[in-house]
Amino acid sequence: AMGLAVVSVIMVYAEMNKHLREALQGANSELDYLSNHDDLTGLYNRRFYEQRMARSLESAEASGKTIGLLMFDLDDFKVINDTHGHGMGDALLIKLGERLRTQVRDIDLIARLGGDEFIVLMENLRTSEDLPQIAAKLVAAVEQPVKVRNQVMALKVSCGVALYPQDGYSRAELEEKADKITWSTQRNHR
Repeated sequence: AMGLAVVSVIMVYAEMNKHLREALQGANSELDYLSNHDDLTGLYNRRFYEQRMARSLESAEASGKTIGLLMFDLDDFKVINDTHGHGMGDALLIKLGERLRTQVRDIDLIARLGGDEFIVLMENLRTSEDLPQIAAKLVAAVEQPVKVRNQVMALKVSCGVALYPQDGYSRAELEEKADKITWSTQRNHR
């Protein structure tokens, strides 16, 4: 009887241990997701982008491949928030993220850096000449009118571009360059 009781306790303990391990694995997965994703858009966040960019630059240096960097921000975003409320602003940020996601390759990284700033990291571009065409295509797709909360809104974005290695060798250099060169359907390339 004592042996049966010990075996029963061991089986109960093993089952409890199994459930605790599964719960811990689930919690760790959730923490990993939360630490790498923006809570509003579900896109990757700045932290994840910075880590990925570091690996991408190392890989591109070793392989001689080109990296494209596109930086987006919503034009007049403060005015949208002030006029239509932060809920409308949030809805537009979500829509911007969705539109970017549908226009790029699965291997490209899209991240929300914060506020109304988004970034697309494109590795292994065929040629550097592809990036301006890609930027124009993305801007045109993003700026299509969108219905949000029973209002039709036109998103207006600015898109900066930079190429590794032509425009810089570090993340900071590439981001600075992309912040200066802007593409938009409303403005000519400058």
